[in-house]
Amino acid sequence: MPKQKFNSHDIAASCATLRAKVLGAWLANIFDLDDKRTLLLKFTRSGGATESGEGEKTTVLLESGARFHTTSYARERKADQPSKFNAKLRMHLRGKRLNGVNQMGADRAVAFTFGAGDTEHHLVLELYAQGNIVLCDREWRILTLLRPHRDDARGLVLLGNHPYPRERFRRHVRVDSDALVAALEGKDEQLGPKDEDKGEGEGARETPGAAKRRAPGTVREALCKAFGFGPPVVDRAARMAGIVDGAAAKTPLDAERVAALGASLGAIDDWFEGVTDGRVEPRGVVTWRLKEGESGEDGESGSSPSLEADFEDFSPFPADDVPPPGPFDPKVFRTTEVSGGFDAALDLFFASFEARRDRSQREKSANAAAKKLEKVRRDQEARVRALEKERESQELAATLIEYNLTQVDAVLAAVNGALAGGMAWDDLTLMIKEEARAGNPVARLVKTLDLPNNKVTVTLKNHLDVDDVDD
Repeated sequence: MPKQKFNSHDIAASCATLRAKVLGAWLANIFDLDDKRTLLLKFTRSGGATESGEGEKTTVLLESGARFHTTSYARERKADQPSKFNAKLRMHLRGKRLNGVNQMGADRAVAFTFGAGDTEHHLVLELYAQGNIVLCDREWRILTLLRPHRDDARGLVLLGNHPYPRERFRRHVRVDSDALVAALEGKDEQLGPKDEDKGEGEGARETPGAAKRRAPGTVREALCKAFGFGPPVVDRAARMAGIVDGAAAKTPLDAERVAALGASLGAIDDWFEGVTDGRVEPRGVVTWRLKEGESGEDGESGSSPSLEADFEDFSPFPADDVPPPGPFDPKVFRTTEVSGGFDAALDLFFASFEARRDRSQREKSANAAAKKLEKVRRDQEARVRALEKERESQELAATLIEYNLTQVDAVLAAVNGALAGGMAWDDLTLMIKEEARAGNPVARLVKTLDLPNNKVTVTLKNHLDVDDVDD
């Protein structure tokens, strides 16, 4: 399953790239995409930075619960009026300067700060669970939000005109050796960040009152539970430490591997802090599935994939500092660094994913239309066959009437005469049955009477075939 959401380290890297690209730019407009959870923010810089003399323009894509990055690919926007939520965003943010792009602690949320002083506003993008986009004023009071939410059990209220609860986000805490040993052994008293500090990110799945804590079975389980790391980060740290099985290694570990794991986690903490304060530039590494018949050695290892590639993963970490084997089989996948950095890698990755999704939807629509057309065709053919059968039956009936015109006229004359004489319908039916039993040839031709509908069914001899036909 391709990666579709950011982890906390991806967010730190994307914040750093956006600060380098759009910090200080002015928000020109905001557009909705058709999925109702994705926004396109159009930024511009004055000063004639482009060859045409116009200001430099940058588009930032925000998808609630999933991602944010700049994009150079065209996407279909809503043709009608903006949503009520977008209209509120435009009213407060359009024309303002972007003064900050900051991760909320070390968690999966980012705050975009527009304007300054009394006109300052914060646009918060939440990338965990179902996600959310929240607009706050300078005092962090909620003005509008994409998805109102309330959880009384946790004391969480995300509603308009309520303060935005920033304190719930997990703070960045470096992993020390004592906390690491305690985490691997499953000891409650030394589990890095306290449960109430784990925030809304990867480590927020554990609740303080959730049953008895059992000892973790793998390195992944231990570190994700204790420190809120995402599985890819834990696997990276384990492989950097030389643990052959990576994050799937069983616990407990020996002292040497614990020390190596602590060093690799320290290196990842250094990377996180360096990216956050601008000392480290995140890389743009992508992994894609090789096509059938293509080997991992084909082509240049550093060549960037095309938009048609079947992408599986993206990462802001360098690709060459983890010894093989990595999490992806080199016979099936290829990993390389994209020119342009992490932001360019994200744009390529998700544009390819959207293109594949759109192709799949078009194929499904085409298949559904083809099935519907085939069903209509079969129905029309059945109707044609039924009409043809009815036509043949009517033609045969008309032919028989022509061949037996004297008998038909005699039946009609007898019935009409009886009715003209004032005979009741029931009496007429009874009389015809009695006359038929008596051998009256005209009465024996009558099969049924439907006098309310002015119909008489007669049995005629088919001189063209051996069967009798009713009319």
